[in-house]
Amino acid sequence: MYERKNLTYILTILESIEKLYIYTKDTENADEFYAKNEQMNFNACQILLLVIGEESKKISDALKAEHTKIPWNLISGLRNRIAHDYRSIDPNISFDIIQNYFAELKDELILMLDKVEYERECNRSHPPPQKAIASNETNLSSPSVKNKLSEHDSVC
Repeated sequence: MYERKNLTYILTILESIEKLYIYTKDTENADEFYAKNEQMNFNACQILLLVIGEESKKISDALKAEHTKIPWNLISGLRNRIAHDYRSIDPNISFDIIQNYFAELKDELILMLDKVEYERECNRSHPPPQKAIASNETNLSSPSVKNKLSEHDSVC
């Protein structure tokens, strides 16, 4: 089992992926994606892509080594490109990444959840990260995520 802190990083990435799907819903192409809501959706998606890259850097190297299907270097490289060269981000590339690569990433991240140590804690003043994700109306309906939520609820 891997350290519990990995759970937060993985769930943050999963939440970001779901938000990317929401912000690009009903968008047919990169031009529409870029122009939608006066570029607010495009800009929000760039931040979420940056978050995914940043959180992926924090996941333990040993855990990442078990999931070689995920192009970890490309994910962190995209983060660096967005953070340091924001004006040159091509909406076609961002849209393509969101539409074509996150389903597989999401599946692999969900598999990773079972390898992370999960310590049951009850803290009524602050909901756990999973509760925050669920309350944001994301669609994380996988059995692994549901199990994590139900484990917490049954203890608390």
